[in-house]
Amino acid sequence: MKKFLFTFSLFIYCLNAQFIKEPIFNEVSYVETYGNPKNEAIVFVHGLGKEASSIWLESVEALKKDYYILIFDLPGFGKSDKSNQLYSPKRYVGFIDTLIDNFVDKPFHLVGHSMGASISLKYTSLNQERVKSLTLIDAAAILHKVAYSEFLVKYKVKETVKSDAVSDFMSELPQMIDTIMPFEVDTMLNSKLTRKVILRSNPNTIAAMALAEENFSSIPQKIEVPTLILWGEEDKTAPPRTGYALNKLIKNSKLEIIEDSKHTPMVDNFETYLDLLKKHLKTKRYIKKDTKIEPSSREVVIRNDEGRVLKGHFKKVEVYDSKDITLKDAFIEELIIYNSKIDFINSKLDLTKDSFIINSKVQMTATTIKLDKPIEINNSDFDLAAVDVETKTKAFYTNSEKKQEVVYSLCTVNSQPRHGVFTVGHF
Repeated sequence: MKKFLFTFSLFIYCLNAQFIKEPIFNEVSYVETYGNPKNEAIVFVHGLGKEASSIWLESVEALKKDYYILIFDLPGFGKSDKSNQLYSPKRYVGFIDTLIDNFVDKPFHLVGHSMGASISLKYTSLNQERVKSLTLIDAAAILHKVAYSEFLVKYKVKETVKSDAVSDFMSELPQMIDTIMPFEVDTMLNSKLTRKVILRSNPNTIAAMALAEENFSSIPQKIEVPTLILWGEEDKTAPPRTGYALNKLIKNSKLEIIEDSKHTPMVDNFETYLDLLKKHLKTKRYIKKDTKIEPSSREVVIRNDEGRVLKGHFKKVEVYDSKDITLKDAFIEELIIYNSKIDFINSKLDLTKDSFIINSKVQMTATTIKLDKPIEINNSDFDLAAVDVETKTKAFYTNSEKKQEVVYSLCTVNSQPRHGVFTVGHF
């Protein structure tokens, strides 16, 4: 039974298009439905940008024969009203719930892209009885905002994203965070005046800033419905490592990296995306298999190298003066990194000896660290995402006079959640 009827004036563009007055933002929003309401339902949620729900039209055409489909322009986007409102994930979840009450009368498949994927993730965590399956496409801002903003700066998003609204915000995000630091961010977002002065009443900027402030650290672990995680291999807007992190944390999930795709794989490589989505819509459970790593006595020393990928079991890994080194599906017993840039993905570190990270930039994603002794970190950027640390003592220490920090996104230390920027102390 519907909770209520909308109080709105209805205008018909065609049989499936409506303008509605909804009660969450108290604004006029644009909604479209396709297909036979008796069929299984799919709800699509778009991300930032002027395209809004039109980004789903090719998907709708391919699926409307077999499914009942609901798409809409989120408040602040597309044909929906735009004003100086708090366009936050929490309010968007309420908005979507309102639409479901009035347009969908059964459990449905939920598909979200970018900001829409992050909103869909939050919606599902609160309404799992309503969601039949979840698809997350290049979900944005799941990592801690410091890790996310550094990624955006690295790739100069303005040069790689077609949407002006998205690129303008993304290129300004790190500076914007610095600018508003004197303010309490939640207070700023909830104030109409400060939204106007600092965020220029721009719905794209307000929505993106509210998304960046959302804490997703305890949400993925709650998801039980079958979840397909799709990611463009060359995404420069939402870091692909987020996909690995989500896949680790969501038990009933599968990660697919789509080649020849950036931030919109459903546009860049439509046929691959559609094939994966169709299979997912018929899937009830994903069975994950642990990567088998055979024991080995291998030791590796890398010097003045670039772009190497290492897999397997290593008694010892030493990396010096190198960059873009990746350890994926690896098991490591001893680690020394000097003046290098290195990424760990889906790996396990069982460190029983002294380990060092010096003058380096290190990312660890979807990885487990077991420590007998803390890792020494000096003058380095150390960024962890979906990393579980198990230690008998402190995890890290520094001998540097310079302040040393570790960025945690969706991590645990001795099973206790950790999400934020933490200062490393001396031994």
